[in-house]
Amino acid sequence: MAARLARRIVDLSSDEAAYLAGIVDGEGSIYVRRRGEVGFPIVAITNTSVELIEYLSMRLKGRAPRTLTPAKGATKRAYQIEVSALNDVAYLLCALLPWLIVKRDRAVEALRIIQERDDG
Repeated sequence: MAARLARRIVDLSSDEAAYLAGIVDGEGSIYVRRRGEVGFPIVAITNTSVELIEYLSMRLKGRAPRTLTPAKGATKRAYQIEVSALNDVAYLLCALLPWLIVKRDRAVEALRIIQERDDG
């Protein structure tokens, strides 16, 4: 599915995909933002390492990371990057799927939603 879609994310080696899958499983979220009946899958990663978020921004083609307001009592600032363009989400999840463990079911559901939109 994702191979035929235009995307901005650079090609990931299998080592990079495995590494990113571990990050998504541990520090990421795969969720669907709803607007009425239409679902928009999103992959988000939040971390306190600005170096990690900058690396992800570079590999995911220049997404602008956000600095999050520290939660009450938090001692470190957190940063977040989101992938929300359907083609990019599809490519990323297809690349990570072989290595995802904890968030595998969410990735499969997000890909199903993208496929339904593609077919519709």
